[in-house]
Amino acid sequence: MTKARILADYVAGGTTAAEFDYMDGVTSNVQTQLDAKLPLAGGTMTGDLVPATPMSHRNMIINGAMKIAQRGTQEHPVDTTNYSACDRFQVHNRTAGTCDTYSDSESPDDKGFNSSLKVDITNASDLSTTDNESVIGTYFEGQDLQQIRKGTSEALPLTLSFWVRSPKTGIHIVELYDFDSSTQRFVSAPYTISTANTWQFVTHTFPADTASGKEFDNDNAKSLGIQWWLCAASDFTSGTLDQTWRDEASNSNRAVGQVNVFDNASNNFYLTGIQLELGSSATPFEHRSYAEELLRCQRYYQNSYRQNEEVIGGGSASYPSSQPGHDDGMYNTSWSDGNCSGPTFPVAMRTQPTITLKSFASNTAGKCTVTGTEQSCSATTYNHQWVSHLVVGGSHANGAYVHYAYEAAAEL
Repeated sequence: MTKARILADYVAGGTTAAEFDYMDGVTSNVQTQLDAKLPLAGGTMTGDLVPATPMSHRNMIINGAMKIAQRGTQEHPVDTTNYSACDRFQVHNRTAGTCDTYSDSESPDDKGFNSSLKVDITNASDLSTTDNESVIGTYFEGQDLQQIRKGTSEALPLTLSFWVRSPKTGIHIVELYDFDSSTQRFVSAPYTISTANTWQFVTHTFPADTASGKEFDNDNAKSLGIQWWLCAASDFTSGTLDQTWRDEASNSNRAVGQVNVFDNASNNFYLTGIQLELGSSATPFEHRSYAEELLRCQRYYQNSYRQNEEVIGGGSASYPSSQPGHDDGMYNTSWSDGNCSGPTFPVAMRTQPTITLKSFASNTAGKCTVTGTEQSCSATTYNHQWVSHLVVGGSHANGAYVHYAYEAAAEL
């Protein structure tokens, strides 16, 4: 009888603790043996074999390793608020300064990461206006947060861990922000960068929010955000930093002590290896396959371009495959009225998306090519799973090839 068989029988009630100890060769309590032989970093064991912290799907972050960059890895200028080069991460900038985002190879590769989100400051800001601010954010649907039990007496703490490389030493702020509360509700955490331009691992446990009536909505709308502050003027720094969940009438307690990453146009700020999980301990980063991470990202944004390349226009309309990033795009044949069907999405999107169609001839939105001629094109009938009807301009024969690239966005 094998040790595994004895263990299975013990769990089923068919083997005594003494018999298990005998086969294992150690005379001690069975539960002690299980705890020793099946450790979970930061976790505990309940019962005989069931971990209190799940072994997979611990990480609530999508694209925490910054593998996916469907919009392209190169320069993405930030105009007030834009999703960055890396999927699921948004940069908000309300300063006189400017920045671009990249999916970058600079990373703590000795820790198992090969990509990072880079924020490149291109014009500095002295934060002379009191409401100046800039943050990197990632956001969650309420229906994916119910396990937190927020707003109940059984609410759980959350532990955030990440790798960061900042051009500034000193205090930085990261916060959780509740978008479902009728008033501003957030909790902030300071972390200190000890050496500039060096990768540093950060972990912080946010307290449970047990306040009655502060539950996350169980729907597909935006409920929670994690926001890394890059800079904050006096409207956000003049109070006392809130490190417990509170309703606030003003912003003054959100980013107290935050350094100004925007103070020099040569500054670059990097993030990767981000994990958010239940409990008060940070476990090793949960790496997921490229394919799995891509499908998760495509719930919020997808396109028909080559992976990690943005579309570039200006090539021949007759030979659209010459366009970098298009990868030959989408082909549909026209009906008798000249219109055609559209794409079926590889994964159901969060909600009915915003559809952008682009021509291969000029990269112009609202255009397609039909037998080598650019025509107007728009999606008129669609939902979160497919586009059933494209209206195509011009006059052309039944069965003509309609060629286009598409983007579909259902971001939070």
